[in-house]
Amino acid sequence: MDWNLDSLYPSLEDASYEEDYKELLEYLKKIEEYKKQEMNPSVLSNWLKEYREMMRRYGTLTQYPNLRTSVNVDDTKALKAMDRIRNLSPAVNAYTVAFSRALENVDVDAYVEENEFLKEHKYFLESQKEENEHLLDDAGEELLASLTQTGAMAFSQLKELVGAKHMVEVEINGETKEMPLASVRNLAYHADPAVRKEGYEKELASYKKIEDVVAASLNAIKGESITKSRVRNFESPLAKSLHTGRMDDKILDSLWTAIDEYKPMFRKYLQHKAKLLGHEGGLPFYDLFAPAGEVDLTYTFDEAAEYVIDKFYAFSDSLGDFAKRAYENDWIDSDPKKGKRGGAFCSNLHAAGESRIMMNFSGSFSNLTTLAHELGHGYHGDVLKKQSQLNARYPMPLAETASTFAETLVTEAAIKEADDATKAAILENSISGVTQTCLDIRSRFLFEDDVFEKRKDGQLSVEELKESMAKAQDETYGDGLQDGSRHAYMWINKPHYFMAGLDYYNYPYAFGNLFALGLYQMYLEEKDAFVEKYDTLLTLTGQADVYTVAESIGIDLHKPDFFKKSLDFVQKQIDTWIELTEK
Repeated sequence: MDWNLDSLYPSLEDASYEEDYKELLEYLKKIEEYKKQEMNPSVLSNWLKEYREMMRRYGTLTQYPNLRTSVNVDDTKALKAMDRIRNLSPAVNAYTVAFSRALENVDVDAYVEENEFLKEHKYFLESQKEENEHLLDDAGEELLASLTQTGAMAFSQLKELVGAKHMVEVEINGETKEMPLASVRNLAYHADPAVRKEGYEKELASYKKIEDVVAASLNAIKGESITKSRVRNFESPLAKSLHTGRMDDKILDSLWTAIDEYKPMFRKYLQHKAKLLGHEGGLPFYDLFAPAGEVDLTYTFDEAAEYVIDKFYAFSDSLGDFAKRAYENDWIDSDPKKGKRGGAFCSNLHAAGESRIMMNFSGSFSNLTTLAHELGHGYHGDVLKKQSQLNARYPMPLAETASTFAETLVTEAAIKEADDATKAAILENSISGVTQTCLDIRSRFLFEDDVFEKRKDGQLSVEELKESMAKAQDETYGDGLQDGSRHAYMWINKPHYFMAGLDYYNYPYAFGNLFALGLYQMYLEEKDAFVEKYDTLLTLTGQADVYTVAESIGIDLHKPDFFKKSLDFVQKQIDTWIELTEK
């Protein structure tokens, strides 16, 4: 199935694309007019309406060429269109900054009482006003934006280039070959244990070639983050990350408290997997992703779509209807093809009230659950399509809620229908994923936290970075891994550490997974009564902070109990898997 993008634009040559581009330019020019006007509810309402329309056009003009290049990296027309729209991003940012500054002396509570349109956007207005506490003057903002391009952004691009060109020499089945780093990392999933070990050992040895360059890049990026956080009046880069994610430190503490308490459970799983694979004393790092059973399930794309739609209908008509609509209206680009990017994603097209899903379907059960996951993202956008675009932007910690929930619905249905051998394989795959989002993500957080603390006093050497990573893995995996079996270079192959301005891109994964699993437990207890709660929660994600969103359906995230309930579910999965594999 190839997707159809006509609801955005028929083509880049179509008059509607150029008209939207010209309208965007006109909106951006009007900023100077509004800055001169004396603020009152009427002026603010008009400006907010134009800001919303400006962002709508900017969004669709950006999404269309991005979607085209995702399925054809050689689409030169789309690449040029992307460059043209990217050149406007500083002006769009300046517009947003100006809008925030205009709210500095506005009494939002009083204004919303006088104007219904403003009342609809109260949370957005309050959030934008709050940004004033973290803005520099215009000259400072312009300087920071410019320095980032030649600072953190440049080092990020350098690291990406070094990683993309890094080749590793490995020996497979008696044949020596050079492979890209990403391909060598994928050997961790290989069925042959000798290949997994070879890939792991050669990967670690190869990092000597690039460790100094990557370490310098990491030091530069994190050093800039520390400086930016300070000048923007944040206590730390973590405080800035939590602010951006609309999440407070009490929620984060509850999350880590729950995960730390359940470390022995995950280690028990790892030790049992080690036993199944013939190891003693824990699992070697290279066997973390080793297949521990085979899922004997294959599908055509039509069969997978039919299966997912059926399981979605078992939850609610609205979820099933959405998935059916996405399938029947060509919103999914399903199969691998030359020039198409790897992986999978969902892009919610708010202006069109639709979504587009890209994946590389090859018929596996994993592909089926990926389809469910991405359709879950799409359903989140579908629930929000009736909301103003400014009320439909949810924070990163909540971004994986609907997708993980949808994937869990399908996975649990498949487990119930499977024979014991297939059930065990599906369970192990699911448990392995949660282990990553809990133990591995916890280790990544501890590492980044340690790097930031030490970076205040100067640059960290390669050895210091390796020691910090190994220590973080010791604290999380513990005796779940064999003694001495650690990946001290993990900081090199995780791109999240090198994303300029996006620090601590780790805890949202752990939060998102356990939050969705907790919602699934509520569904099992409440059944049909939960469905309305679920849609209410998704609707609120763009109009409140994380705590308020959860509180709206009776969840107190300042206590670890909710996360523990999710982990109790994982405990049952692990117990069932061990019982099945001990027969």
